[in-house]
Amino acid sequence: MVIPASAAFHSGTKNLVFIYRGEGNIEPREVELGPQVGHEFVVTRGIKAEEEIVTSANFLIDSEAQLQAAAGAFVPPPPGAVRLHP
Repeated sequence: MVIPASAAFHSGTKNLVFIYRGEGNIEPREVELGPQVGHEFVVTRGIKAEEEIVTSANFLIDSEAQLQAAAGAFVPPPPGAVRLHP
């Protein structure tokens, strides 16, 4: 199976594609990529032929996911905490 090169997102040591789940929902999925052939990558593991993938704007999707994760991990300081000024 091949996918457009624009659908592959290289995140450090992982290769990801975003699977479209319908109704605006997407799922990041780690895939194993084989060689690049022109403007396409061979996918050797990680997705099935009938799955729909996002083929553009992957950088924006990943950035939004990272922002949401960071916001969810934010823990406000406890009451009475001292704020230091530079």
